[in-house]
Amino acid sequence: MITGSHNPPDNNRFKVCLGKSTIYGERIREVRDIAFSGRFCAGSGTSQSRDVVPAYSDRIAGDICAGARRVKVVVDGGNGMGGIMAAPLCRRLGCEVVELLCEPDSRFPNHHPDPTLPENMLHAIRAVRDDGADLAIAFDGDGDRIGVVDETG
Repeated sequence: MITGSHNPPDNNRFKVCLGKSTIYGERIREVRDIAFSGRFCAGSGTSQSRDVVPAYSDRIAGDICAGARRVKVVVDGGNGMGGIMAAPLCRRLGCEVVELLCEPDSRFPNHHPDPTLPENMLHAIRAVRDDGADLAIAFDGDGDRIGVVDETG
């Protein structure tokens, strides 16, 4: 995956997994050196494209029991990838959803996509207050980190 996660947009990098572990440090430099050298092993293989969203959504929805109360949630996608998955999934779970910055834009024109910093949560805080939501979930650029705000701010 090419991701900047919660980093600035000019700081995209490769995230490479081998099995369930990520490759980093010296091992990722080895991959870089192989790519730049152009010396590749010969072989054959196949590729396939697969839309993983339905299966992922089914799995998450199957793990959550939302209860009878309809929750109003702000989904702050931060112009990253989190909103693409989270907003429809929250609707599927029966939530009333207020979408905020759910359109991906790699320039991140509205705020930096790091929900661990309070200044990047201001849109979500304001939306919870203005829309009378129960909570907001704000995502980082690649959707693997969140910040949460409840109605108490």
